[in-house]
Amino acid sequence: MHAAQLRPDTDRMRIADVDRRLLTVFDRALLSRLHGMLETYHRAMATYRLAIAAEAVRDFVQRDLCDRYIEVCKLALFGNGGATRQ
Repeated sequence: MHAAQLRPDTDRMRIADVDRRLLTVFDRALLSRLHGMLETYHRAMATYRLAIAAEAVRDFVQRDLCDRYIEVCKLALFGNGGATRQ
């Protein structure tokens, strides 16, 4: 589906639809960081500050998602040896 075809109220998952009882503290922390990144992104895009918008997305993906969240998930799935398993 092309981005122009998305209908904002029907084609995306809403955070409010997630059963919060199933979220871990790490899930909630990631969602909080995502929310902050989206606020920064939208503020920057509204004022045509593309570099700041891109930096916010890059920092979230690199630091929060990859460096932190995925590493925590690997520990939860594989235990202490998860980081070395391939």
